[in-house]
Amino acid sequence: MQDPRSWARAIFPLAIAPPALALALLFPAPFDPGAPLETCPPWIVLLLFVAAAAPLAAVFTARRAIADSRERSRLLLSAGALAFAATALTAAIAFALAPPLLVRGGGVWILLAAAATAVPLVAAFVALEPLRFFRWGLLAGECVIALACAYALRDPRGPDEYLRHVMLVAPGYGPSTLAVVLPRQLPGLEDHDRRYESRLRAIDATIAAMIESGAFAEPFVRWGDDARTLRATVALRAAASPSMSKEDERDYLHVSVSERMLFAASPESRLEPWTARGILPMYALIETEGLAASDETRVRVHAAWDAVVVLATRLEDPALEKETIGLVRKLFADNRLDRAHHIHLATFALERRRLVEAGDAPALLAFFDALATEDFPDELKKSFAREAAFLRENAGDDHAPVIALLRARLLANGGDGDLDAAREVYHRIVETWPASSVAPIATAEMRELGAAP
Repeated sequence: MQDPRSWARAIFPLAIAPPALALALLFPAPFDPGAPLETCPPWIVLLLFVAAAAPLAAVFTARRAIADSRERSRLLLSAGALAFAATALTAAIAFALAPPLLVRGGGVWILLAAAATAVPLVAAFVALEPLRFFRWGLLAGECVIALACAYALRDPRGPDEYLRHVMLVAPGYGPSTLAVVLPRQLPGLEDHDRRYESRLRAIDATIAAMIESGAFAEPFVRWGDDARTLRATVALRAAASPSMSKEDERDYLHVSVSERMLFAASPESRLEPWTARGILPMYALIETEGLAASDETRVRVHAAWDAVVVLATRLEDPALEKETIGLVRKLFADNRLDRAHHIHLATFALERRRLVEAGDAPALLAFFDALATEDFPDELKKSFAREAAFLRENAGDDHAPVIALLRARLLANGGDGDLDAAREVYHRIVETWPASSVAPIATAEMRELGAAP
């Protein structure tokens, strides 16, 4: 009969796997199973390899500790079956209950579920032979692991950990999985809007307090940029809450714009790898495709452009809108980016729209004349010159009819805008200035829109 101590020595390497795996999962660093080398320190990956190599080491030690091949085979077969069952059970519990393994909480939930499942099994194992100290040691170890996991599941304790937690549970800014996203799409709860708004308000207040109190100083200074972009996203989503008051909505929109501008304006702004793998930075890279710049610069450009979009569509603040437009153009100029890129051109399109809406013909003429002389491709400069010529050729009645025509075109937006409002402006041109040079153009364009439904 084989000495039980030899059995213990033979399978001792298997005891290396749990602490190695626990350290890898509990370390407060970003961890993405899809790209571990990019998102966590190398020694974390080394620990994962140690855990994976433990069964192979057990084969080696079993050969040294147990001479009888049949006993050795029986031991290794039993240990292998138990290891496989434990792995399958842990994976099943993780898939069903645990958040993705991206923050410390996700790994701890998996370990806690596995430990809680293992404790009664090991207790039954001890009850079979209660005098075996080795078995009592296993039970004590399982209990320690379970208690340590429960302790680690307290609220996030570090600024970086809090940000990663928020990215998962609220805005979905960081990498996520269907199991995390789907419940947010299917609330199924009464007062969901009020609950969601309260959560976003609390998140925004916490991040604001962390920024103002200097929480993102060393050793967390590199997470300060992530905090700004995350707060901008949270504020924008809070402003969209149906139960938000108009005054609070405006305040949150201002927060969203200002945080984006602060992030975009700093040449030192960088997102941490875990944040950079989120859906919003990935979308930013898609929107800035074609720019010959680093990913960091492209994300900054998109952040500034997002601020412009918020001001153009949801927040009326002409002075701030002008400032954000200037920031986008400065980023293009400072980094020598392609001036014909659609984001850069969109800032001029918005400026043109504002001049048309204001009815300022002299300023609009100066605007087109200036663009026709700037460093743009020849086709664009010719287009700007044609716009200026069209204004000069139809200068009658102090430019009022031609400005109204341009306003109708903005409203129609190629047939996809407010067609009723566009028809109304076209009618006014024809009725108010029937002898003007643009009246026939207004009639033809109104006919193209079709009859009102």
